[in-house]
Amino acid sequence: EVRVAKTGKIAKGPRAGQEHPYWVKRYEKMDIFTKRTLYPFVEPESAASMEDALNISLTYRNHLNLDLIAKLLGKTDAYSVRREILDRKLAFENPATGLMEMPGEYLSGNVREKLRIAEEKGYAANAEALRQVQPKDLTIDEIYFRLGSQWIPADTIKNFLVDLGYYPYSTKVEFSKTAIGEDSRSSWSVNADWVDLPEWDTPRVKAFELVNDTLNLKMTTVYDTYRDDNNIERKVISEEQTAAAQDKQRQLNDAFINWILRTPDAAKNLTDIYNREKNNYVDRDWTVPEMKHYPGASATILLDDHQKRGVARGLQGAASTRTRS
Repeated sequence: EVRVAKTGKIAKGPRAGQEHPYWVKRYEKMDIFTKRTLYPFVEPESAASMEDALNISLTYRNHLNLDLIAKLLGKTDAYSVRREILDRKLAFENPATGLMEMPGEYLSGNVREKLRIAEEKGYAANAEALRQVQPKDLTIDEIYFRLGSQWIPADTIKNFLVDLGYYPYSTKVEFSKTAIGEDSRSSWSVNADWVDLPEWDTPRVKAFELVNDTLNLKMTTVYDTYRDDNNIERKVISEEQTAAAQDKQRQLNDAFINWILRTPDAAKNLTDIYNREKNNYVDRDWTVPEMKHYPGASATILLDDHQKRGVARGLQGAASTRTRS
């Protein structure tokens, strides 16, 4: 279907006789009816440079194949090819897997963990490159946290409770996961002596119980009990006591945040943990493949750069979604 622009004269009305543009549809046969659009799958037999050989390997093998690269360059020793690639930093050997990876792949993902492994195993070139892409460390003022953030250590919660007035030797805080995967369940458990803390207790709920509910992202609900006409015990929500408990939960959460901010050791500990475990990821930069058409694809369709990146993601095993609107 082809849209063709035309002009014509208006027949009636105040603009009668004037020319105006309009579109008409015309149907033409595509090239597939008159021209060759598909060609045999022919793999290149040589490469002009090391960079060219790397691109061919990624295009036709979807990874760095040292034997293919050596063949394209007319060399018989794959080890010398590997050495040249590493020396020129055209790719990196991942010390965790032993595989060769392009810079876009290796210098992305959890780069803090990759840096730790590179330094531990003595990969100086890798470590130098990884240091250049480390995310900027965040300060405690830039980090969102609250009672219930799973990455906060249990000891930190315990120290907060001790600061409130609970005895350190009888206060226990535990975090547990019951399963792994999409169906995983996690929960906090807080136990402490029934110490009276008038500032944080409510008439019906102790402070550590409020902290326990807050850690589990649960709004505390207080119930009144009574017996009905059949002498069966019933429960009904106490709106006044529930409102008091939930308001105290908000106050305790604010108190926890303020305690972290005014306690240097606790603030530094949370900052280090967050930057190491959460602020550690760099998105992969997918370079545009230097080719007009992918092997086996129609020669009549030219892909845009973002489309080439999408194909490259799919071919190299990365999760991707391709949609059209």
